[in-house]
Amino acid sequence: MIIDEYFQKQKETSSAVDTLIKRYIADLEDTTAQLPAKRIGHPRLRDMSTRLGYELQGGRNWSEIVPIAAAFEFENCSSYVINWIFDEKGGKKSKEEVNNLIVAGMRLRELADKVLRDSNLEKLVSCIHDINFNGYDGQFRDLNMLKVQNMNRYPTDEEFFKAYEERCRLLSGIFHGHCLSSGSHILGAPSQKLYAIGERFGRALQASNDIGDFAIPSKGQETLEKPYNDQFSDFKQGKLTLPTYLLLTRASDDDRKTLESKIGKEEITPSDAQEILDIMSKTRSLKYCLNYLKTKNEEAKRMLYESFPKSPARNLVAQMLTTIVSNKFIYALKSSQKENA
Repeated sequence: MIIDEYFQKQKETSSAVDTLIKRYIADLEDTTAQLPAKRIGHPRLRDMSTRLGYELQGGRNWSEIVPIAAAFEFENCSSYVINWIFDEKGGKKSKEEVNNLIVAGMRLRELADKVLRDSNLEKLVSCIHDINFNGYDGQFRDLNMLKVQNMNRYPTDEEFFKAYEERCRLLSGIFHGHCLSSGSHILGAPSQKLYAIGERFGRALQASNDIGDFAIPSKGQETLEKPYNDQFSDFKQGKLTLPTYLLLTRASDDDRKTLESKIGKEEITPSDAQEILDIMSKTRSLKYCLNYLKTKNEEAKRMLYESFPKSPARNLVAQMLTTIVSNKFIYALKSSQKENA
């Protein structure tokens, strides 16, 4: 079955990348090494995307992409540890913790460059620079522009969606565009089609993560990057993600007051979470969010099918694209929707 082949390849790829990562973090202090070390032994989406793009372009020796995937993993970990400061993941940090995380983020970012240069892949260093530069543009928008207190900047759905999708492109779309297309560079045929598909995939994944933030906190929702009690963190910080925008623009006056009373709270309790989900169901905001993800998944697949002929590699890329609608957070939300139906 295609899904079995997909997961077998993903495990195989990340295992090979792990070997290289272990070598580069062996002599690092704990603060810098902690997240890459924690993620060792777990199949990673970006590793698989890098390999599948290479194979879809005709590459036959996938071990060529191992240093590229390791570099992308260090870049990814760099952004995560900095986000622990921005988003207060795992709670507020002391000054010493913040300082150490800043150093860790910078060192991991430099490791991404170093892996590529050590592997004679200098041509791809510009990809890391592009991911980093645009990712922090996205972070600026996330922290300062797309906020509940700035809703008057987006008086129509059209204006909100334009700003929101650009934020998603900057935060995740560009990164995934480079992942999927990077293998084509070492094959000597850089593919804009692969980049475009990966960018569309990454944008949709960011939206999926934003929506998944509304799954009721439970141990089953814990990830390698954040504890389960970080669920609803975007909402309580007043970030204007898709579900928050829909809730606030479609709720009744009373329900809107209820929602606004929870923004800025120190903790979103299980009863708070359930109230929010009840309003999501009442306003059909949750259904809209899930349909939005389905549409984005279909758009990415259509781009794939129009750009590449049928092949085993294309089938695996299509399987990867379903991640947009099939992660555990989305399953939890779908389940809560059925319970509230």
